[in-house]
Amino acid sequence: MGYAAADCVLDLSCRAIYAQDEERTLDFGALVREAYESLGFSLVDVPLAPVEGRAAFIRQRIGA
Repeated sequence: MGYAAADCVLDLSCRAIYAQDEERTLDFGALVREAYESLGFSLVDVPLAPVEGRAAFIRQRIGA
């Protein structure tokens, strides 16, 4: 099942628990964003909110 580039909603809320340190020197969010964009996806950031709020945001974006 394929998806059109406009259909990509990216939830990087896990960034809140990811911290760069001596061992983790890469910017996780930037790497993920760069990977998807290099494949032609247009990304939409999901706001930090409780699960219900994030789900409602995604449903609204995809027209569900």
